[in-house]
Amino acid sequence: MENATLYAFHTSNLYARESCFLENQNSSQSCYVYSEGRQLLLYYSENLCVYVHVFLTDIIGCIDGTLVPILCPKEDGSQYMSRNGWSALNVCVVADAIGRILYVNSAFPGSTHDSTLWNRCALSRIFRTGEAIKGYQLLGDCGYANGGGIMTPFRPTSIRGDVRKMRFNRQHIRTRLIVERTIGRWKKRFTALASKFRVAPHFASKMVIASAVLHNIGYCLGVAKFRRLGRRRATMAHPPEEERDIRSYVVARL
Repeated sequence: MENATLYAFHTSNLYARESCFLENQNSSQSCYVYSEGRQLLLYYSENLCVYVHVFLTDIIGCIDGTLVPILCPKEDGSQYMSRNGWSALNVCVVADAIGRILYVNSAFPGSTHDSTLWNRCALSRIFRTGEAIKGYQLLGDCGYANGGGIMTPFRPTSIRGDVRKMRFNRQHIRTRLIVERTIGRWKKRFTALASKFRVAPHFASKMVIASAVLHNIGYCLGVAKFRRLGRRRATMAHPPEEERDIRSYVVARL
């Protein structure tokens, strides 16, 4: 199932069919969406100023999971049964500050937990092995573990009476909403993502990534509305390399 995360899709791979299908072909054109971790981090390093729009330090994107309904497969159908009681793919999405989809992994069945998906995807390995520049983080919800490239909010039981943690959570939630809005616009634009794919899971996985490519092409062509950024910039210093808990570093300086 990991193979579906190793595609880098280009414009030359797109062709019109009823189900908007993609094939993996060699091309030298620029990528519209990244599903290989190293490509994504290179893009981050070249465009970091786009993502820094709140006080949180070195946030390069927001991550979330979403369920895409599919027809229950005849083989291993129970693996695709989601927590909502229907068959689906669990899709991992990373969005930037203006609503572009930067990373997508649609290789895992609906029964997979978000944190398990993250631990097994290519982008997570880049953070764990130290190939990513230390200190840069993604924002994720409490479905993920804090650390390893993701900064999560504090749980309600741990912030009672702590003004700094409460402020951190408010800013974290407000910033993280961009990925939820991006997924909502993505599914509204491509309604098949919210209905049910009546194809095999590996075809459905490619169709999900194809729709993400088209979503970003809409941005490149100027035919889709994306969030405008203000002039706010983070003023907090980049955490030192020896800092292990970036969240504690940020909270201590609020």
